[in-house]
Amino acid sequence: MNQHEKDMAQIKANHLELERMFLEDQKRLEAWKKEMVAWQKKQKALQKKYEEDREINRKENAKRRAEIDAQLLKATTGLTDVRKQVNGISESNGMFSEEYFVNTLGKSFRFCGVLFDIINHGMSRKKRLPGGENLEGEYDVVMENGDTVALIEIKYRVRMGDALEMVERQLEQFKALYPEYANFRFFLGLAGFSFERGTQAEAIRLGVGLLLPKGENVKIIDKHAKEY
Repeated sequence: MNQHEKDMAQIKANHLELERMFLEDQKRLEAWKKEMVAWQKKQKALQKKYEEDREINRKENAKRRAEIDAQLLKATTGLTDVRKQVNGISESNGMFSEEYFVNTLGKSFRFCGVLFDIINHGMSRKKRLPGGENLEGEYDVVMENGDTVALIEIKYRVRMGDALEMVERQLEQFKALYPEYANFRFFLGLAGFSFERGTQAEAIRLGVGLLLPKGENVKIIDKHAKEY
């Protein structure tokens, strides 16, 4: 075999090798295409599943929120009803307390050793101040004669600070609203069916008389009461 024949044989061998390599590359390309198609199908399936799950979760969350809102509404309504009942009971207790103490005081007309001529129940007044603001007050019992006034606050349950409130605010408020009593002597009283611990001691320290229920009458503790 001469050199030319050798060269031609080598060229033919090279050509065959290239064809083989090309065919292998084509096979790998086809395999890669199939893998890509399968991957895309899998991704589409996963995306579809994700969207379906998200929609299911959205509906479940919406249902859960609706159930929670319904429970909250029911609970709020229940609390409102309870609050109304409590307020109604409190109002009823307050009215009963006022009627009890006013009726019993009306039998003697006496408080702090003073005989009174008039017992006013539920006095209220509103006054416009020079600065344009309004001052108003309501007083459970106001006993009076020619020179003395007794202010008595009635509560179903007396709490700490009630006596101090009478001394520091209600008395001065009354004097401002009713200047016609400016030159009168004043005595203060606190009436209640029950007293928190320390409230009676607070009233005694401040010189505020006490009125407590005692059967059909009222027990009056006023020896410590001072004139304001």
